[in-house]
Amino acid sequence: MRYWKNGDDVYCGDPFGDAVELTENQYQVLMVEDEKQFVRNLRDQKIREVEWRVRRYQDEQILGLPHLDDIVRLATYIQALRDVPQQAGFPDDVVWPVLD
Repeated sequence: MRYWKNGDDVYCGDPFGDAVELTENQYQVLMVEDEKQFVRNLRDQKIREVEWRVRRYQDEQILGLPHLDDIVRLATYIQALRDVPQQAGFPDDVVWPVLD
C-alpha cells in the first residue's frame, strides 16, 4: 500500500488512480502496521537463512551421518527469532538473537 501527504492531508492508494483520504490517526496506525510487517519479513528471512541447516541435520540423521550442526542451538535460535514480535520494544526496538 502506498501512503503520501499533500499538505496536511494524508492519502492511501494509487496516486494516479483510486485513493482514499486518511485521518492522521489512521495514517499512524497503518505506518505502525507496515513497520511491524517489515520487521516480521526480516525475521522470516533470518529464519530461512538457517532452515537449510536444520534440513541438512535431518538428512544426516536419516542417513546415519555425523552431524555438522548442533540442532538444539539451531532450534533455540529459530525459536528466538519467532519470539521477536513478543518483545516489549517490537517493532521499533528489536533485540535480534545471534547464532554463535
